[in-house]
Amino acid sequence: MTYEGLFIIRPDLDKESQDKAVEFIKEEITKREGQIESAQGPDKKQMAYAIKKYSEGFYYLLNFSAPPKAIAEINTIYKLNDTLLRHFILKKEA
Repeated sequence: MTYEGLFIIRPDLDKESQDKAVEFIKEEITKREGQIESAQGPDKKQMAYAIKKYSEGFYYLLNFSAPPKAIAEINTIYKLNDTLLRHFILKKEA
């Protein structure tokens, strides 16, 4: 299955911490037999509303393929990470 993931990373991180957050996102997918197809960002953008008292964040867009059973595990891991403000993973139509 192919998916599109949007991740919002905390804006107060330095460049090294941003890179670690991006690597963390990728690693969790590849650990579970997923493959990264394309990535965009991270780009700093203003959010429509504040999340955890932040009004902007680094947006990172990722297209990847993974087994359906891996998505639930990945979502749980991402929710526990404090560098990610939000994440959305959507299944892409074939």
